[in-house]
Parts: sequence; structure tokens; C-alpha cells
Amino acid sequence: MCISVQSRITLVEGSSVVGEWTPETNWTTLAYQRLLKASIQSFSVLNERLLEIRFSSGLVAQFHDNSDQHESMQIYLPGDKLAPIVV
Repeated sequence: MCISVQSRITLVEGSSVVGEWTPETNWTTLAYQRLLKASIQSFSVLNERLLEIRFSSGLVAQFHDNSDQHESMQIYLPGDKLAPIVV
């Protein structure tokens, strides 16, 4: 799976924020490296502006839709011949 993001991502471990990404600042920590090759355990749509993906590494990635005018992310599934999922 490939996720292309144009909004904010927050990485959470337990009840603590351990990293954040924005298009302007990039990653605030190296915690995102723990997502590489990690399996997705589950996902939740917490509200119309927040998608949460839980990974086997123990991290939770929260994808924030912070634009009323543009798409915030695209999700490409492996081998998928259909258009990406656009959020």
C-alpha cells in the first residue's frame, strides 16, 4: 500500500504523540521509520476529518483532513487496477 498525503499526520504511541508530519515542516522525529514494513492491524474513521490506522509496530497514524478545498490524501492498494481512494 502507498499513501500520498497533503495534510497533517500525527503518530501516537499509547497516549503520547511521538511525531508529526506536515507538508511545511516534514517529520518532527524519526518515529515514522517504525512504520516501514509494519503491517496494518486495523483502521477507523473517527470523524469526517480524521482517519486512524493502527500498525503492528505499536504506532497509530492519524491522518487529518485539514482542507475544505483540496483532497488530503490518496491511498493506493497493491495491484489495484482501479483509481486510488481519495480522501
